[in-house]
Amino acid sequence: MEKARASGAIALFGEKYGEEVRLVTVGKVSKELCGGTHLDATGEVGAFKILSEESIGSGLRRITAVAGIQAIETWQKTDKLLKALSLALQAPVEALVSKAESLAAQLREQRRELERARAERSRVSTDELFKEAPAIGDTYIVIDQLDDSSLQELRVLADFLRASGKSVAAVLGSVRKGKAMLVMALTRDLVERGLSAGELIKEIAAVVGGGGGGRRQDLAEAGGPRGDKLEAALHKAKEVIKDKLGA
Repeated sequence: MEKARASGAIALFGEKYGEEVRLVTVGKVSKELCGGTHLDATGEVGAFKILSEESIGSGLRRITAVAGIQAIETWQKTDKLLKALSLALQAPVEALVSKAESLAAQLREQRRELERARAERSRVSTDELFKEAPAIGDTYIVIDQLDDSSLQELRVLADFLRASGKSVAAVLGSVRKGKAMLVMALTRDLVERGLSAGELIKEIAAVVGGGGGGRRQDLAEAGGPRGDKLEAALHKAKEVIKDKLGA
């Protein structure tokens, strides 16, 4: 044992060894203490395919691999997968990476175009919302339900309302897959008057059986499982805002 350690052999996993140990070396690659091996020589391994490697401790890595027939079967499965991808993407195997990168770039651009279109729709929608919104003094109370809109779309519309140059208190809601989503926005002048979007939306979200809020005074989000109560929540929002504005 002492001679093995002196030669630089590795002992792992806290195993207990006697005075005499088995020392297995693989060329200049590995020298470890081992209780036994299944092979007389590394050549008996045959085909060898590394599947993964991971950390198992400080300075230690574990390699998971298959050998022999299983390695060949793994290559065959990979070959079938590559051929299926080649057919699906209509590209030769050697061009699959560049094809995938090209498709990913196209998808990113389409998403950007969709976001621009949604932003433009939100900008146009603000004009309609102001026409229908009641006002208390110089402050518009914008309450609207935009069913099937995403939380991101509600945020974009809320940002347009806050950037309109008008004094605005807005609560926007949507129902998706039966769940309610709410976004509340306040312009700076209302925050300076002591209103907090984070505090107000908690009271409103309770109607849909949820919660939310946040530390921001001018913008807050909330949600709840009761999508069927969204209309009631928006009605509650109007009353809460009117009360805070002293109407």
